[in-house]
Amino acid sequence: MSVMSRSFDAAFEDYLAVYYKKTQIDEDFEKENLALVNIYLQSNAIETWTQQEEYTFWTLACDIGGALGLFLGASVVTITEFGYIIFQQYWRVDRQKKRLKLQYSFE
Repeated sequence: MSVMSRSFDAAFEDYLAVYYKKTQIDEDFEKENLALVNIYLQSNAIETWTQQEEYTFWTLACDIGGALGLFLGASVVTITEFGYIIFQQYWRVDRQKKRLKLQYSFE
């Protein structure tokens, strides 16, 4: 409770004390100033709501880690495959050059 609300409560209590002293509360006062209000509810059921985290920090960390693992794993495999293909092409060309050299050197 803040200082302002405490001071407001104290001032209101003082005002009510003075008001009750000045006012004659009798049947006429009640008829003029009070009202009877009846409130009817459709049902007596109580509905409660609870709120809880569905997506926690660790769930987020696992999802990010899984996605990065999949992406980096796929990219490493892809780079390795491209490297292997380039190496094979280079090796074939190099072997063909050596064969041609050997073939022309014997002639």
